[in-house]
Amino acid sequence: GNIRRDQIHLLLIGNPSKAKSELLKATNELVESSYINGKMASGAGMAYGMVKLPNGTSVAQVGPLGLSRFVQIDELDKMRIEDRGSLLEVMEQQSISLTKAGIHSSIPAKPSILAAANPKFSTWDTELDILKNINFESFLLTRFDLIIGLITEDPVNDGFVYDHIISGALGEHKTIFEKSLLIKYINLCRMNTPTLSKEAGRKISDFFKKIKNEIQINNNEYVPIETRQL
Repeated sequence: GNIRRDQIHLLLIGNPSKAKSELLKATNELVESSYINGKMASGAGMAYGMVKLPNGTSVAQVGPLGLSRFVQIDELDKMRIEDRGSLLEVMEQQSISLTKAGIHSSIPAKPSILAAANPKFSTWDTELDILKNINFESFLLTRFDLIIGLITEDPVNDGFVYDHIISGALGEHKTIFEKSLLIKYINLCRMNTPTLSKEAGRKISDFFKKIKNEIQINNNEYVPIETRQL
């Protein structure tokens, strides 16, 4: 009776000026989705809340988590704890529940969430454990399927970034390919329906067991991982 969700939740976390917000905004332009600034958003506004009409009547209103197939959440670390709580049910159970003002209802919600966050002290401190660098709860962190850290400083890559910024200011910036072509490519990829072979399934299982064992030995150097990541 288990439900295996198909939506992938992805978190980008790292130092400022790593173009995390730009990546989220660019993704928002490629698919029909909703872009949310976590610092300004409320849990009820994102998920499911009560809205009072001009005549004084209160009605339930669904937010972008229940309406959009793709949702980008920027500044996740700056969102209030109680507002981040609205993400938990959506990311794991694929539903949104509302119990308020005499209304008790639950609606399906199946968005793929792409979120971005900065470290707790703005810049990643390599002397601290991973969880002490991350500015939100571990139970929310484990609900992301993929976590990509934009942490390391690379002078060569930084040089490419600087050149890109200056070229844009000089009006010399050219895109590698048109956005319309990228959208066609993404839609073509989404038409594929890959199947998992027994051999691939065995390798995934062995890899997952290996990671779990490494975490038990070196738990300060890893993000928590649960069965939902499998």
